[in-house]
Amino acid sequence: MRELLQHLLQPPARSSSASPLREQGLGRLHRAAARGDLGWLRRWRWYVKVVGIDRPDQEMRTPLHLASANGHADVIRYLLRKNSQPNLADNFKRTALMKAVQQEQEECVAVLLEHGADPNLADADGNTALHLAVLSKNTAVAGLLLEHHAKSDAQNQWGFTPFKLAAFQQHEEMECLLKQAADRPAQAQGERTALVVPGSHEAHLEEDNLCLQKELDRVDAEPREEEEKHLQSEHRVGDLKTALDDKGREARTSSQKLQDVPLASSETNPTVKQLEEDAQDFASGNSRLEATVQQPSDSVEALLRDLQASASGGELSQQLDMEPRTGMQPEAPKQALREELSSLLGKCEKLEKSKCQLQEEMTKLHHRLETLGLDGSQTEQWKREVAERADQEIRLEKLLRIERRKVRVNEEKESQSQLEEMKSRYSEKVKEVDRLQAEQLDRECKQCTQLEAKNQALQEELSALRGKCENLAMDKCQLQEELAKLHHHLETNLVDCSQLEQCKREVEERADQEIRQKLQEVNEFLQAQAAHQDTLEEIRSSHFDSLKKQMEDRIRDLERALGRRKSNQAERPFPKESTQAEVDKYKELYLVEAKTRKSLAKKLERVPAVTPQQHHYGIVGVFSS
Repeated sequence: MRELLQHLLQPPARSSSASPLREQGLGRLHRAAARGDLGWLRRWRWYVKVVGIDRPDQEMRTPLHLASANGHADVIRYLLRKNSQPNLADNFKRTALMKAVQQEQEECVAVLLEHGADPNLADADGNTALHLAVLSKNTAVAGLLLEHHAKSDAQNQWGFTPFKLAAFQQHEEMECLLKQAADRPAQAQGERTALVVPGSHEAHLEEDNLCLQKELDRVDAEPREEEEKHLQSEHRVGDLKTALDDKGREARTSSQKLQDVPLASSETNPTVKQLEEDAQDFASGNSRLEATVQQPSDSVEALLRDLQASASGGELSQQLDMEPRTGMQPEAPKQALREELSSLLGKCEKLEKSKCQLQEEMTKLHHRLETLGLDGSQTEQWKREVAERADQEIRLEKLLRIERRKVRVNEEKESQSQLEEMKSRYSEKVKEVDRLQAEQLDRECKQCTQLEAKNQALQEELSALRGKCENLAMDKCQLQEELAKLHHHLETNLVDCSQLEQCKREVEERADQEIRQKLQEVNEFLQAQAAHQDTLEEIRSSHFDSLKKQMEDRIRDLERALGRRKSNQAERPFPKESTQAEVDKYKELYLVEAKTRKSLAKKLERVPAVTPQQHHYGIVGVFSS
């Protein structure tokens, strides 16, 4: 049964996580992620941005899958910071977390879980990451998954849970871990709200911080708005006061009964209130003084406190404050109090008289207020008009804010669309340049191969001519030997001198004829070689001229694009960082193109070239030998 279970749960044969990852058939981005080449990813971030951070390969694996399977935690962090999706699946519905769990990459598993990888997703066989961790017998990885709320009761398509798999494998430590995870919800039912995943807790904290920041901004804005409203209301109140003052002056001029009143109508109410308060204070002081006269002598201290509190007894309060500190005898304060009380009674009589006068003035003022109340309807109408104007101004301000916000949003959208359009045009131009470069490279490669073939054929002809020259040298040696033999024969056999001279001339003529024929062939070959060298030099010079012209055109195009960018920036300012990034991108493209041109020039320089002088010296050496 265990063997059947392992056979059913083993990964598919084509899965890269079950066998060492091969780089054949992978793109540059996937190869860099599989090798853990973080420097390449940072250098070529513009290429990553163009092709997409989650670009899938033939098996629908993203770079995050390959980095997770090979244990490159730093590459995983970089890809996740660049908004790579951790829950994308390949052809077998396996995520990057499952790849890391299969290869027992504990650090990679922790990083993926911290960045929101879902441990409860299932592959094509229904296995979750916890199933794969149980199959690999890695308790540390299983513990990480359980800490991030991996379901221990999830079933695959054959109905096996992780606990059943651990029981079939007889892995006691894994069984205990899964059992504790299964029993934990029942034991901590009341404390479930206090258990928060660290990653989600940090996310919630960040959200709370953002909400608090927004709330603080709103609270900071509210006092400013209230202050503005307060200032506006103060201005309106000032206007109303001036209007009321005007009305009061009109009422004073029209009313002859109130000509002797010194105060304006706007000050009547506070004056009346102040007079009433003074009268009440005097009455209360009088009542307290009458009560103190009837009290016995042992309540002197209480009288002192009452007298100190009265507003009209300033001098008495100062005297009474000084007397207790000096330690006066009890009889002396009584006498002083009686004198002061008599004086206060006189003052109270005067205050009653002034009170009567004030009451008369109050009746007059009430009568005047009644006459002024007739114009209250007009003031209320003014108030309503002022309130309506204030509401209208507030509505207009709100509409103005909304329109400004709409204009700002439209400008941002327009600038964003223009930026996207420029990016698309730039990517199209880059693709066109790459295509033209590839075509030109193919043509140059074909020309180089043809030139190499011609050069090889000429070298073969040269070697053949060298062989012929060697044969001629051997023939010459043989002729010289024959000539020596003939000389010896003539000397020995007394051959006629004329016959010998004739033979000698024939031999020399035949040798000269053969030498002239060979020299003519050599001259023809040298002429062909010189013509070939001239064509090679012309091709090379034309290639260098075309390269130089293309580089100059490219520089002019880049300068024009940079000028357009600067003019666009002057008309509609973009962020400085995006402009600097675009300039850096152009510089990088220029450097890459210059490197490719240099490499092509070096390849052309490495093409072997044989000068006519070298051929001439080689042939002369052969004949001289």
